Amino acid sequence: MITVFNVALAPYRIDFFNSIADMDETSFYFTQQGVDGSSFDEDQMRRECRFVPRVLKSVSLLGRRLPLSVWGILRKEKPKTVLVPEFSLVTLLVLVYRILFLARYKVISICDDSIDMLKGNDFSRMHSYARKLMAPLCDELVLLDDKAVEWYQRRYDKGMWFPLIRNEKKYAVSLTDAKPVEMRLRALYSQLNQSKVVLFVGRLVTLKNVDAIIRALPEDVVFVVVGDGEERQNLEQLAGQMRKQVLFVGWKNGAELLAWYRIAHVLVLASFREAFGAVVNEALLAGCRVCVSERAGSACLVTPENGAVFNPENESDLSVKLQQQLDVQPLKKEEESLMPVSYKTFEKQLELVI
Repeated sequence: MITVFNVALAPYRIDFFNSIADMDETSFYFTQQGVDGSSFDEDQMRRECRFVPRVLKSVSLLGRRLPLSVWGILRKEKPKTVLVPEFSLVTLLVLVYRILFLARYKVISICDDSIDMLKGNDFSRMHSYARKLMAPLCDELVLLDDKAVEWYQRRYDKGMWFPLIRNEKKYAVSLTDAKPVEMRLRALYSQLNQSKVVLFVGRLVTLKNVDAIIRALPEDVVFVVVGDGEERQNLEQLAGQMRKQVLFVGWKNGAELLAWYRIAHVLVLASFREAFGAVVNEALLAGCRVCVSERAGSACLVTPENGAVFNPENESDLSVKLQQQLDVQPLKKEEESLMPVSYKTFEKQLELVI
């Protein structure tokens, strides 16, 4: 029996959760209904799940959600393995229960720490303290960043690498199904057929550094911004002042998002802090080259054959790297995946750990 606690169901985690569900009898519990700041299609996500996602009732404690039924679930299910989110209150409850009641289950933390965060650019001081308290008590950690794995192995002699990636075979089918939407978008925006396209996907907030992307853009490209947020108006004004071709298309899910990956030549993730950035994997699977901030965990997926890593504090570095990626990407781009690793390889390693 495997019991999984996590924060919220998200499209980029479904393949990972499905793999766990296929390993044994498994129950899944989430502490909130959706991902903060996002607008994913809940019904579509549930259709893709090979498990039943349940949302726990909780109370607010010091600005955090404290689920009320974690111990009751552990008492009822008597799992052999419990997967927990990071070093959260849920993780603390699971660890304390094991100590108090001499339970024998294995505790595995699904941890988003990137090497940049571990070197001082952390979520918060509280997260840093929680890591020091709980990491030694967990039996294993599943980490997104291969350099973070090295860090944890040196300090705690634990940590396995499983980046935030999709099952490429399943994703390829979805990409093919999105072709009619791509054709519709190309008919709607004729400039997409005449210029190379740079893509950003995510929340429009200061941390994402989208203004730097606009300033770094060559004049002959179209920049498509998929997402929304508090910085949208400022970014629209900046694009207008600089006379850059920028399309703000809002939040997109499903086939519409996949169509933009099919159209784009280069995806840019310029965040000052980013635990991972699932959009990098999604873009690479669609044959899109990438420019990724060195602060993002997904920099671990970047090779000389598929993109470049840059310093988000240095707009000149971004400008040069972006132009290089555009130069090697033909106007009619190849649709073959540029991912350097396979989902199946990590799935097999995870099964050995669980």
